[in-house]
Amino acid sequence: MKDDKHSILEKIAKGELSVEDGKELLDQIDSQKSTDESWDFRFSGTIGEKELERIVDKIKPNVKPEFFDVLESLDRSNISRRQLQDLIVEFVTNEYLTEMAKLGYSDLPDNQIATLVMNEVDPEFVKELAKLGYKDLSVRQLAKMGIHDATPEFIRELKKLGYNEIPPNQFVKMRIHDVTPEFIAELKELGYDEVIPNQLVKMRIHDVTPEYIKELAEGGYDDIAIGKLVQMSIHDVATYYVKGLAELGLSDIEIGQLIKMKIHDVELDYIRELQEAGFSDLSPNRLIEFRIHDVDVDFVVGLIELGYTDISPKHIVNLSIHDVSLDFVKGLHENGFDDISPRTIAEMAIHNVDLEFISEMKELGFEDLSARKFIDMKIHNVDALFAKRMQELGIENLSPRKLTEMKIHGVDPSFVDEMRKLGYDKLTVRELIEMHIHNVEIEFIKRLISKGIEDLSVRRLVNFKIHKVFD
Repeated sequence: MKDDKHSILEKIAKGELSVEDGKELLDQIDSQKSTDESWDFRFSGTIGEKELERIVDKIKPNVKPEFFDVLESLDRSNISRRQLQDLIVEFVTNEYLTEMAKLGYSDLPDNQIATLVMNEVDPEFVKELAKLGYKDLSVRQLAKMGIHDATPEFIRELKKLGYNEIPPNQFVKMRIHDVTPEFIAELKELGYDEVIPNQLVKMRIHDVTPEYIKELAEGGYDDIAIGKLVQMSIHDVATYYVKGLAELGLSDIEIGQLIKMKIHDVELDYIRELQEAGFSDLSPNRLIEFRIHDVDVDFVVGLIELGYTDISPKHIVNLSIHDVSLDFVKGLHENGFDDISPRTIAEMAIHNVDLEFISEMKELGFEDLSARKFIDMKIHNVDALFAKRMQELGIENLSPRKLTEMKIHGVDPSFVDEMRKLGYDKLTVRELIEMHIHNVEIEFIKRLISKGIEDLSVRRLVNFKIHKVFD
C-alpha cells in the first residue's frame, strides 16, 4: 500500500497526474485500510509530554483528525519518537503529500516526511522560499531551516537589511545563534553597516552586544573592528576593566595591549597593589611582562623591605625569571651579603649558588668570600665535597681560585691520592696543574720507577713529557 502511494506521488511530480486526481486516489487507498489497525506497540526513547505537546501543536494543519483519535488512545507518557514518526506518516494529509510532490518532493522516506511535518515545513513554506530565490533545496536543508525557525519571513527581513544571496546553512547558523534583524539594525545605528554573516554569528557567540560596543565608546574606544571586538569579549575586556585602568592612570591603551593584559591576567587589584608598593609608572608592556614571569606583589614588597627600595622593574623580572625567592635573598643577607645587587643575586641563582653551598664552604673555612668567587666556583663545578676531599688529602693554602683551576685542568682527588701513594705527598696546586697540563699520568710515573730512574721530581717528569722522553 505504501508503494502505491509513492507511485501516485511520483506521477504527480512528473506531471503525469493532476494534484486533484492524485489526492482522490490517495483517499481511496486510505479508505481501504482497516479501521481496527492497532497502535499498541513500544519503542525505546520516549518523548517528554511538553515536547509532545509542542510537536502536536505544530503538525495540526498537516495531519488528519484520526491522528488525534489514535494519540488519545495511547499513553502519552510512553510515546517513542519512532512511534510518533509512524503515526505522522500514517495520518499525514493527502493534500500535504500531493502539494509537496508537485514541488518535487515525491519519493520521501518515512523519517523525512515526519521530520518535515514536525518542523512546519509545508508546501507554503517551500513556495515562499522559492519566491525568495531558494529553489530545489534538499530535504536536509528544509528540515534544518524548519527546526531552527529560519523562515521565509526571517529571510525577507534580512534582505531588507541588505543581506542577499546568503546560503541556507548561513540562515540556520544565524538563527541558532540568535542573529536577529533587530540586532543587525542596532549595529547599523552604531556605524557597523556591512557586517558579514560569519562575523555576526561570532559576535553573538562571544556576546558582543550593542550595549557592550556603546560602553566601550564611552570609555574612549570607538570604531573598533569586529575582529577586535570579538577578541576583546573572548578575553573578558569588560568596560569596568577599561574604566578601572583609566582610574589607575592607564588610559589610551592600544586595544591589542588591552587584550594581552587580560590574557596574562593583569587585573586591576594587581596593578593597584603594585602602585601602593611604589611602582606607579609601570607601562602595560611591563605589567604584562610581570605577569608572564609570575612577579608576585608580595615578592616585590619583600624586596623593598630588605632594602631594595630603588630596584628597577627589569631587575625584578630578572629575579623572577631565575626563580629567586625572598628566602634566598634573606639567606644571602644573613650570610653577610648585605649590599649584594639584584643582578648578582640573579647570577648566583643562574649558576646554582644556593645557601647550602655557601654554608658548607664556610664550614670548610672559606670565610668572607665574595659572591663572584662563589659564582666562579659553581661555573667550574667546584662543590663542597671536592674542596673537602682536597683538604683531607693535605693540599695546603687552598683558595677558591686554586680549587677552580684544579677543576678547569681536571685535577681530581683520585689523582692526588695516587700521587701520595707514590710518595708525592707535598705537591702544590701549581705542580698538580702542571702535571695535568702536560699529561703526566700515574702509569707513566710507575713505568719510570720500574726502569730504576731516580730523582723523579715534578719538574723532571714534566720535562720528560714536554720532550717526549720515554714516550
